[in-house]
Amino acid sequence: MLIKLVATVLIDRKSFIDAYTLCHEVLSQLGEEIPESLQINKRSEMAEATSIMLKSISDSDLLEMEEMDERLSVIMTFYNIIAQVAYFRKPAMLPFFACRMVHLTMEKGLCKYSIFGFVQYAIGLCTGQIAKKDVEDASQIGKAAMSCWKKQYHTTELLPNLYIGYYGYVAFHTVPLQVCADMLRQGFDAGMSLGE
Repeated sequence: MLIKLVATVLIDRKSFIDAYTLCHEVLSQLGEEIPESLQINKRSEMAEATSIMLKSISDSDLLEMEEMDERLSVIMTFYNIIAQVAYFRKPAMLPFFACRMVHLTMEKGLCKYSIFGFVQYAIGLCTGQIAKKDVEDASQIGKAAMSCWKKQYHTTELLPNLYIGYYGYVAFHTVPLQVCADMLRQGFDAGMSLGE
């Protein structure tokens, strides 16, 4: 996981393009095809297929899934990193990364980085970046993912990014603002303790 460490250092140094390029190369070597850009019609096709997969998904559905094998978990690790970098440098690619993480999870099994993919997809639905804005579906997907994370993968490693994503973009539509503020503060505190 030396490459993961290098990517993390590049992000910490604000070398987002280098981190993106490194993750892109690693994912390509692992057999993943990542387009240079995402056309509107391709984004719509991916969003529609993903929405069909996630129709009425619940935390119990996620908890019943098989665990993803180690090789695919490594792929998800790099999708997690590249999606974080894309937020700053290539936001138009976020729908691709979110949909791809969801598709891999639904087809191959669950890992801790799957939760981040579900939350990213929910953010895209809430903001209208992935498909037509759909707060109801986004809330359902985000709530299921966060519940699964709390029951099965509750690690501090992902907590800051999950909390800012879920409570900052999705949850405030359906959860009291004070709860969102408290959870965002917990995410901030966790991020500070992790040095992020």
